[in-house]
Amino acid sequence: MIEQLDGKHETVHYKRETHLKLYLNDKCEYYPPHWHTDMEIICPWEGVYRAICEDRVFDLSPGDILFIPGGIIHELPAVHGKRIIFQISWSTVYDIAGIQTILGRMSPSTLVTRQTMPDIWEKVHQDLEDILGLYQENGVLSEAAVYAKAMEMICLIGRDLQPQKSSSAGSRLHPHSESIQSVCAYIRSHCAEPISLQEAADMAGFSRYYFARLFRDFTDQSFHQYLIGRRLALAENLLIDTRYSIQEVALQAGFSSSAAFCKAFRQARGIAPAKYRSLYQH
Repeated sequence: MIEQLDGKHETVHYKRETHLKLYLNDKCEYYPPHWHTDMEIICPWEGVYRAICEDRVFDLSPGDILFIPGGIIHELPAVHGKRIIFQISWSTVYDIAGIQTILGRMSPSTLVTRQTMPDIWEKVHQDLEDILGLYQENGVLSEAAVYAKAMEMICLIGRDLQPQKSSSAGSRLHPHSESIQSVCAYIRSHCAEPISLQEAADMAGFSRYYFARLFRDFTDQSFHQYLIGRRLALAENLLIDTRYSIQEVALQAGFSSSAAFCKAFRQARGIAPAKYRSLYQH
């Protein structure tokens, strides 16, 4: 159920005093192409369900679980049945090392079924069932417990999505994971400062070109995309505070000018920063 739609941007109305929204949807209703900053998780309970994510069509059967990261335009045709639709904001835990890497790997969508991810499907499905129960409890620790289950789900998926490496030990771990993770942590903490690809490569101890390839292999994003993503995440938080002008937000988030910031924000979010601020206030 879309409660507030401006163009293609949906403002998610969370459950009171949480960063979560979950409901059992049984309405045969068309949801036009839209996006939001939250991850959306869809799991049919009764009947099939169709979802379209950036022109890719998913026909979901009961038990299939589709993860749609924030910022992805998706469309839900009108279909009879019942399905869980769970929306969760990762902004509160975004700075935990590895979270952004996993979410990047899951974009633009990740389907978990018995066939696509047989090793983890049962556990992920059980976690989602547990989240449904915890969400309905309304206890003091319910939101924390939901986040714990949700974190477990995406960590399982992140490990499953991590590419196999041809090492003699057959390990699934990236051979330079510690070096790349340390650079990612530095970017998260210093994204508002000027950081060049060469400086990042020097931190990791690699040549510029080798580091660029390693970084993309590890994060599924270029160094520039990752840096801009962190700056945009910081800018979103700054936009909430109306004491800052758009230009001040741009400079504090590490952009060279308000024009560069507005262009990057519009490309990533589909709306201008001023409009985003207005929607948040409403």
